Amino acid sequence: MQWRRFTIVVVAFALLAAACGGGGDDGDRERFAAQGNVVCRQLRQGFDRVGLQPRPGTRAAAVWELRVQQLAQRAYARLEALEPPDDLRDEHDALVEAVALNRRHVRRIRVLAAANAREIDSGISDGPAQRAFLDLSADIDRDQARVRRAFAALGWNQCAILTG
Repeated sequence: MQWRRFTIVVVAFALLAAACGGGGDDGDRERFAAQGNVVCRQLRQGFDRVGLQPRPGTRAAAVWELRVQQLAQRAYARLEALEPPDDLRDEHDALVEAVALNRRHVRRIRVLAAANAREIDSGISDGPAQRAFLDLSADIDRDQARVRRAFAALGWNQCAILTG
């Protein structure tokens, strides 16, 4: 009788744990996707508070860009810190790599933008900085597509929406 009561308690506990999402890869994937989507919804709300970009070349535009970059960097740090389920670890690592590459490209394009402007001001219509700027712009577009695919693979649809 004792053994039967013990078995019933163990089975009931296992059923309760399964019903609450305790265990199972689908529950882990869903929880991980939900965590990432919360971060990206908050990022979108932050972007909404910052508003539209002011006229380029103004002090307000520089402040706006800094605020947008800060919001994005904090969100990416939170996303990188999320612990993926084992079956999504490769996809999470791919996202981290894609974001790191995009950061390097964005830093580089800022330098090239200044050199590009100097060439244009000097009357150079197809200078090396302009060609490098265009090439790097294409790389950044590919980075964005890579990040969007990584977001989708992780179930972070709210994040994928932000990448256009």
